[in-house]
Amino acid sequence: MKILCVEDNQEILKFVSTILKKEGHAVDTCINGQNAFEKARLNIYDLIILDYNLPCKNGYEICRDLRSININSYIMFLTIKNDLKDKLDCLRIGCDEYMKKPFSNSELIEKVNVLSRRPKIFLDKIVKHEEMVLNNNSKQLYYLTKKIDLTKKEFSILYFLVINKDIVISKDLLIEKIWDMNLDPFSNIVEVYISKIKNKLKKETGKSFIKNKRGIGYYIGNGV
Repeated sequence: MKILCVEDNQEILKFVSTILKKEGHAVDTCINGQNAFEKARLNIYDLIILDYNLPCKNGYEICRDLRSININSYIMFLTIKNDLKDKLDCLRIGCDEYMKKPFSNSELIEKVNVLSRRPKIFLDKIVKHEEMVLNNNSKQLYYLTKKIDLTKKEFSILYFLVINKDIVISKDLLIEKIWDMNLDPFSNIVEVYISKIKNKLKKETGKSFIKNKRGIGYYIGNGV
């Protein structure tokens, strides 16, 4: 998933960001509530993780205002505020999950995984293309009964192409969905990853599956 993590404590922000990136997520960070709102308004995020107490605009206000303009990213609060009233207030204005500090690595990962498995456009648990089966829960790829080992980033790219089968996906869109905002748009990292995935698929299945339209992008199926 592409995640925006908003936290004014730099140590906690780095800690959470590191955990999520190790799980294969693309993570943008922000320490200021108003800046976070603008990022969430202008970019597409699958999940926004909010502290409650933030400078300039608090988490409650961010959540409320994003929902008022129909931003439907999952929103999870990660906060020291433990009162039941605070939790209920946030749920009422549209947050999807509420997690109290302190927290464990495993708890954070599980909460994020649970959200990623909820039925939503582009977040199906299992998708198929021809003989390939991709399990978004376990991040595993099977061809017939054979498991094919992909890194989490490779899996995310292939999964995104499969759920958008027959549609040509531009390099810019892949960067937006799979990497964070700090990636140089002129980098050849997309081409490198696509080549790795195609080589693995070719070796294990005899077919590379991923096609490209020169100067436009990549697709699986019949590109239109």
